[in-house]
Amino acid sequence: MTTIRPATAQDRSLLVPMIQAFMAEEGIQVSASAIARNLDAMLDHASAMLWIVLSEDGETIGFMTATQTVGLEFGKSAELEDLYVIPSQRGKGLARRMVAAALNWAKAQGVRELILFVTPDGRQQGLEAFYEKLGFEPVDRIMFARSL
Repeated sequence: MTTIRPATAQDRSLLVPMIQAFMAEEGIQVSASAIARNLDAMLDHASAMLWIVLSEDGETIGFMTATQTVGLEFGKSAELEDLYVIPSQRGKGLARRMVAAALNWAKAQGVRELILFVTPDGRQQGLEAFYEKLGFEPVDRIMFARSL
């Protein structure tokens, strides 16, 4: 059976190439050194969570990240930021198990709302329907970003 567990610094060499593959699949170019730096920052940050997914034989087959924040509207909330399963393992229910792990973590942290964003590429993959089946609802908000 596959294992979904919190990642540690010892998982860094397993995760960096997988994160790079995920970013490339999304059309995002990030250097391995930047990924490693950001991964280390996440692993050290109290409000961030990173999971690694291992197959029965110990192969790294996925990862997931989430961060939490506190705001006036919801109190504690969290964002499911990244969820990746290698192509050969897709369609086997693993992403559902990963989302369940994120929901359990969020509840244990006292989070009142777990949010996520679906990119245009994710829409083409049918992710809106996938997340709706898991109880997520679309909200009428537009995301803006500004690089600093």
